[in-house]
Amino acid sequence: MTRWNGFLVNLLATIFIFLSVGLVELLMPDGDLILGIALLAAIGTTVTIWMVWALSHFDFQQETSDKAKRAAGADARLSLLLELLDEDERQALKRRLAEDLSTDGEMMSLADLLKAQDSAQERDR
Repeated sequence: MTRWNGFLVNLLATIFIFLSVGLVELLMPDGDLILGIALLAAIGTTVTIWMVWALSHFDFQQETSDKAKRAAGADARLSLLLELLDEDERQALKRRLAEDLSTDGEMMSLADLLKAQDSAQERDR
């Protein structure tokens, strides 16, 4: 829907720009130089407005299709990996993921660090 909103805004801006040129013609019938400058400015502004709209739409479309390709590829690889795992490997993977999530972003959980410290102290005795 954003594409159509931008289109309508650009269309209204274009109409307003050329109505302004018509107003310059009405107010200054003998000002050929001013009318020429106004007409060139109107054409340049209109081309700029529509080029920005077209390029932003093109970038948005390309970005969306790239995201869709990446998402589809990741899902396909993940489903293939899960199909190749047997039930024990799936359960081990689930436990490993649960442990990774429970560590709050740390590489090792606090319980693992305390166990390692206790075992190191026992070996030193």
